[in-house]
Amino acid sequence: MTPHRLETARLLLAPLGPADFAEMRRLHGDPTAMVTLSADGRPFGEAATSGFLERCGRHWADHGVGVWSVRRKQDGDWIGYAGVRRRAEDAQGGGAWELIYGLIPAAWGGGFAAEAARAALDDARARGIADVVCYTLWSNRASQGVMRRLGFGHAVPILHAGLPHVLMRLG
Repeated sequence: MTPHRLETARLLLAPLGPADFAEMRRLHGDPTAMVTLSADGRPFGEAATSGFLERCGRHWADHGVGVWSVRRKQDGDWIGYAGVRRRAEDAQGGGAWELIYGLIPAAWGGGFAAEAARAALDDARARGIADVVCYTLWSNRASQGVMRRLGFGHAVPILHAGLPHVLMRLG
């Protein structure tokens, strides 16, 4: 399946890949954002950003679905990413697909994460993907709120990367 573009009331989404390196470096290098996105709470280096983007590009090629680059319609500014990716089954809630999202701090609190993630989930469902999980740090109440607004429920405490997280399944 060929990747396409999505549009919401305020956002434009395109498949995330290596061409998004400069924007992702801005996010991955931001200590405020990475407290919520990286396993150890620290910014990623260039090699980690390249690897993430290469995996995203391969995922699109392999599955026809994946993680989207998110821009505001109003000004075309890149504000983050949202999408689904294949994950291995595990004993901490299973689920073959995982919703992920991350925004630059300047875009926090505006409803953009939920809007972008909803578009990505709707696209995934249209492609037959139903079993989706999402997790975040136990302390990240804002992300848990996004997950609940999207219909994720039944929070299960888990350890991920040695840190307390909450895992939710799309209801």
